[in-house]
Amino acid sequence: MILYITLLSSCRSDTPDIVSPEETFARVCAACHGEKGEGKRELNSPSIAGLPEWYLHEQVEKFQNGFRGSHTEDIPGNQMKAIVLSLTGEQLQAAISDVAKLEPVLTRVAESGDVDKGRKLYAENCMICHKFNGEGMAEFHSAPLTSLNPEYILRQLRYYKKGWRGESWEDVYGHKMYRALDGLNDQALVDLVRYIGELAKGDDPRRVMER
Repeated sequence: MILYITLLSSCRSDTPDIVSPEETFARVCAACHGEKGEGKRELNSPSIAGLPEWYLHEQVEKFQNGFRGSHTEDIPGNQMKAIVLSLTGEQLQAAISDVAKLEPVLTRVAESGDVDKGRKLYAENCMICHKFNGEGMAEFHSAPLTSLNPEYILRQLRYYKKGWRGESWEDVYGHKMYRALDGLNDQALVDLVRYIGELAKGDDPRRVMER
């Protein structure tokens, strides 16, 4: 509990033992992720509004079993893991239900990166699992991408590259991402993120494959 309070001191959230399940999002999650789930750049917290329940459940489980938030240098992940471990199953389920009902916040276009290179990279490496529109697929356990802020996407891609996420083969779908990024350098990741902002605006990467 002390760790939880320390990590969230900047967010000013309520401690979980005095929060009812129905209040969990408003009094715990919103402190870092915003009242509309839009994320807070200054806190390195991602936009989570409208993420599907299946995806949120999977990520919560990954924090619980140590597949996420365990590397000592992953400060935002450490923080989220501490929060998840401090909440009850009822509180987590209520928060997940509330988050899934929020209006998604479309990915902003990043300031750097090459759109055309990013489009080609997406079509060749990402589209098969995350779909042509970036909405992801439950069948492939692939995350929706077009409602995540670009800073968060780039950070997570770099975590996969470093092995801070997905290195363990026990994390089946995380390991799939870890392997999928093999061979891509950091500039390629920047280009991908730049393109995802355009994808959120309706760009269609399939035209690359039609040439």
